[in-house]
Amino acid sequence: MAPPGGRERLLGTSPWSFAVPGKEFPVMFDMACTVVGWTRMAMMASRGETTVPDNWAVTAEGKPTTDIDQAMNGLMLPFGGHKGYALSVMAELLTGVLSGGRVANELGYYGNHEENTGVSHLLGAIRIDSLIPLEEFKQRVEDYVRKLKYCPRTEGSSEILVPGERSARMEQERQTNGIPLHPSLARNLLAVGIELGIPFPG
Repeated sequence: MAPPGGRERLLGTSPWSFAVPGKEFPVMFDMACTVVGWTRMAMMASRGETTVPDNWAVTAEGKPTTDIDQAMNGLMLPFGGHKGYALSVMAELLTGVLSGGRVANELGYYGNHEENTGVSHLLGAIRIDSLIPLEEFKQRVEDYVRKLKYCPRTEGSSEILVPGERSARMEQERQTNGIPLHPSLARNLLAVGIELGIPFPG
């Protein structure tokens, strides 16, 4: 991603992730500061899709595009305009700058698997029981989740979901029925397995 008004890749997708333990499932979310993550476009391209929405990315020259190849080789756009950009800047400051690692155009290209990209991360954890007993915290999380889920709904709304709930349901479904793979992804995984000497099924 470039800073708004710029044409040079100086920011990553700068994801922010949070997870909070709950009684039924962890409340969690993982979001990029761009409208979508670059990998989502890569998966779309591997399925043969050729277009993306016009608010996902621009060309390398900063021009609007819906062409998936131009978007992947262009510049990702921040979600929420200046808000996504500001969050991405803070992510860079709290990772690459704080750690003494690479930042901005010092980073290696994401698609180059021969070289370390030099991406930095910041991981933080709060020991809950130093503030409140863990089970009491989980119960308070559950009470809060219920307030959200049972909020009076607007007309046409069938359910209110909490961050992490859809993933928890998907995990259960995948545990039961397996993980569906697009044929192109399956072929890529098989090719990598052959290259690394890993038999299929593993």
